Amino acid sequence: MTDAQMAFAAAPRPRPRREGGALDAVRRSRACLGLLRQDGTIAVVNAAALDALGFAPEDDLTGLSLSSFWPAHSRAGIRAALQQARSGHAVRIALDLETLRPGGGCVTLSLSPCAMGLVLLALDPG
Repeated sequence: MTDAQMAFAAAPRPRPRREGGALDAVRRSRACLGLLRQDGTIAVVNAAALDALGFAPEDDLTGLSLSSFWPAHSRAGIRAALQQARSGHAVRIALDLETLRPGGGCVTLSLSPCAMGLVLLALDPG
């Protein structure tokens, strides 16, 4: 992550009150979960998902684009999957973790429409 991305991620952001309950539920979950906003930016990613992606539990990815963690050739697929989820369809996409964690690996992202215009992100590391 660049210095600018780290500074952006660390900056406090106001959140709409109605999102609060969903964000808290994802944070407390033991499953690898996150919530994305309509523009594909991360609203929250819980500790289990951070670990699956190779981040530390204290890392805050809020406000960063989900697709920014993968190389350019993967981003179009991620954006297309997000568009499908925003259109009301659940979709899965398999991605390589080589750029995110030593030793790489694979993860399947499941994107599903959620309340308040959010998209539920579930990770299946494997």
